[in-house]
Formats: sequence, structure tokens, C-alpha cells
Amino acid sequence: MAIKVGNIPAFDQYPTVGIGLSVPFQSTATSGSDSIFNINYTTAEQVKYNLINYFLTSKGERVFNPSFGSNVQSFLFEQNDPSSLEILKKV
Repeated sequence: MAIKVGNIPAFDQYPTVGIGLSVPFQSTATSGSDSIFNINYTTAEQVKYNLINYFLTSKGERVFNPSFGSNVQSFLFEQNDPSSLEILKKV
């Protein structure tokens, strides 16, 4: 017997619920505000900052998750040729 599952609401439907933190961390604590960091309230903003976090983290930089991150930064000033593109596809 199949169970009908209703629509799961997206996080964006709750504008007062924070999804994550933005990068770089900047204190927004002002008089009358309890927040310490900038909080993202939409999924699109959080995806943007998650991608920034991924590409700015080098592989092996995280202590308990050494496979997290990318080595794209090492190719920042390299020549744009087919061999570099093949290496980037493997990274």
C-alpha cells in the first residue's frame, strides 16, 4: 500500500528562519540586535556561500574531512591550455 506524501515546504517559505551563515564572517552585533554573524534566510544565498566555501578550501585543509575542498586555487595564474583543462577536470 502506497503512502501519499504531501509537498514538503521549502525553507524560503519561512522568512524569519535562518538557514546558514554568510562568508566572510562579519559581526553584525549592534545595539538592540542579538545576532553575532550575518545570517542567510534564503536557499539561493546559502548555496552561493556554500560554493564559495568549497572552492576557497584546499583539499587536506580540514582536519577530520581531508577530501573536502578543491585544488582550483593552485591553477589561478596558470596558462589556459588543453592540458590544464584536463587536469582541472580531474580535480
